[in-house]
Amino acid sequence: MMSSKKIANILVKLSKLPHSESRIQRFIKELHKRNLSWVFPQVKDELERISRRDEEDVLIVETSEVLTENQKERIKRLFSTDCIREKVRKDVVLGAEYYYKGKVYHGSVQWKLKQLKKRLSTLSQKVYED
Repeated sequence: MMSSKKIANILVKLSKLPHSESRIQRFIKELHKRNLSWVFPQVKDELERISRRDEEDVLIVETSEVLTENQKERIKRLFSTDCIREKVRKDVVLGAEYYYKGKVYHGSVQWKLKQLKKRLSTLSQKVYED
């Protein structure tokens, strides 16, 4: 019995081969012949998980200005990744925000100022409470 995970992994491998479309179609016909079409919704879910996992390997860098090639190479080394996607956002002030493997790394001055404001607010509350 083939699991949805195994079928999804086979489909991913087939998609990377020459003439992938015809190979995938033959594979799907074979699944139908074996009365395994009931597993297609779970295979779809598994393919979506694989896609999200692959996307997590992409480092997303959001900055207010386009990065230079030097900056991109330094960031790639810092995160030990080969794949970087850059987004320009005018609301990011001095620095960048990084999204990698499901985590957010804030490096902008704007974020640091927000954190400082929270700390000062907490500190002032403690002073007034004492």
